[in-house]
Amino acid sequence: MTDEQFAKWLQDEEFRQQREGAAAQNQERQATERADAEYARRLASEEQRRQQQVSQPQQSRATPGLENAIALQHGQTIAIRLQHPGTRNQIDEALYAHHVDRNVMMFEMVRKRGTYLRVKDSSETEFSKIVDESSQFVVENTEGGMIYLGPRKHIQKVNLSGGIGWMLALSHNGSLIGNSSRCAMAQWRLLAAPDAPPYAPISGIAASSVPSSGLSSPTPPSSLSSPPAQTSQLLGTDSMVSNPLVSDTVPASQNHAVHNEERRNARVETQVQWLDSAVGQTWLAQDREGRGKLKLMHQEGKLRQLMYRPDWPKAALEWKDYASLHSDYLMRDYFSNDVQINFQEFFDKGYTVCPSVLTASLVSGALKMVNYWLGQYPNHPGINAQGNINLSGEILKDQALLALLYESPLLRSLRTFFKEDSVLKPCLECQISLRFPDYSPSDDVVGFGGKRWHIDSPDANGGYSILIGIPLSSTSSESESEGNLCVFPAKQNEVFEAWSAACAGGRTQRAAASASMSDVMDGSKVDFGEPDKLHLNAGDAVFMSQFTPHREDPNFSSHIAYMVYFRVSVASAIGEGDSGVQTDINQQYHSIW
Repeated sequence: MTDEQFAKWLQDEEFRQQREGAAAQNQERQATERADAEYARRLASEEQRRQQQVSQPQQSRATPGLENAIALQHGQTIAIRLQHPGTRNQIDEALYAHHVDRNVMMFEMVRKRGTYLRVKDSSETEFSKIVDESSQFVVENTEGGMIYLGPRKHIQKVNLSGGIGWMLALSHNGSLIGNSSRCAMAQWRLLAAPDAPPYAPISGIAASSVPSSGLSSPTPPSSLSSPPAQTSQLLGTDSMVSNPLVSDTVPASQNHAVHNEERRNARVETQVQWLDSAVGQTWLAQDREGRGKLKLMHQEGKLRQLMYRPDWPKAALEWKDYASLHSDYLMRDYFSNDVQINFQEFFDKGYTVCPSVLTASLVSGALKMVNYWLGQYPNHPGINAQGNINLSGEILKDQALLALLYESPLLRSLRTFFKEDSVLKPCLECQISLRFPDYSPSDDVVGFGGKRWHIDSPDANGGYSILIGIPLSSTSSESESEGNLCVFPAKQNEVFEAWSAACAGGRTQRAAASASMSDVMDGSKVDFGEPDKLHLNAGDAVFMSQFTPHREDPNFSSHIAYMVYFRVSVASAIGEGDSGVQTDINQQYHSIW
């Protein structure tokens, strides 16, 4: 046998011994679990027979070392603390232990009534207003007098050790877990809590909650009627049991826009108050980047702007400051040809379409946020003269929407449009335009014609240079109007000249021209004939000049037409005269075009 063969034999022998040792340990552990389970079933059966024989509650026999432990009878509720006898640590929350069934208990916080200890499907623990089998614990006795607590919902699931039945336990790092096996770390005892007030039933507790997003982003409470809940800590450890966001229960008769808005404002104020509490300050101290980002966001009011989102703590941790990172995103892959732009078409026709620019994940993320906003805040949309619904509020600055520009090749592609000395301003807000389905065309729509066009507020937004339209839904049908974006080709120069003439005529004439050009229904404008109806797919991008006339057609499909617009401008008004009006529509663009 060569040296190499001998070394391989030794290695194989070592691996074999390790496997056999692990298998023996696993068998021993499973045997112990089976014995404990059998003993618990036997004790439960004996306890059931004993309760049938006696009518008076009996105190359980004291076990050496457990003189302070207590036992509950069926139907009892008493204030306790859960102690881990192996480490002498305990959950530092006084709990009302409800003996709801012969071998089932629930643990309600004394400090925050109606909130129960539960084990989530992820095996994490939390205090929540959810009342179901995840907050009910099956009690199993052990020979040593301690108890196992198995969440009823997960009692038949495979635990960490491969056995059957999840058990509440103290992990080796000192945190609570809900999917342990029947072992020493999963044994508990109930200690009386004499400092807690006697139990008294309460009514009106809402049995619903939104789960916490975990230790890294604890979610504050949203009910003004109860103080911000602090996290519970196991004594002697650094572990935390996170608190959930408790949602309000709203009668259906009151579920209208005004009430939703009042409730939303109240929830935001409560969350802001929570941030100023000791627990909130601890959460703000989290700093993945080492720059105090969360505290700075709180000071600048940016956290408040995120609080309409149900996942705002997670969104805050992932938030990107696109204003300060704007230059970095512009220079990312400067010479990339990810977006194939037809510049000749842009300057000839006033627009160009770039297909399949955005990924499906970016589009779906933005669409999900828009639909969430529609469902939560129906009072925010406003219908404009064209029949479109334009959303308003914090969603226009939401990261899921801004990612369409900053996390795609669109932003860096704009560098090729402008002169080399131009500096693009950060674009930190979008427009969201929705076209809901219509059944029959109105008289105005039938006679839409070439006078039904507009440009985007030239007086108010005179600084922007390029309008980028991004469909979040498809309008690709050739036979049906689906709320398509319609563009009047090669008319941008004519509109620009009319605007310049109005500006030269003084402030009054300029204001009148701005009002007329921005109103799609103003029939006094020039008739530009039939527009190009764009058949777009979700994720395409349309580049338009500021002075390109356009509109959105009626939607006779069965779905909502979604469009997102960004207005991009340069930092200096290149090509402007003394009056502050641009004198050449193309002077700001790159000289090679």
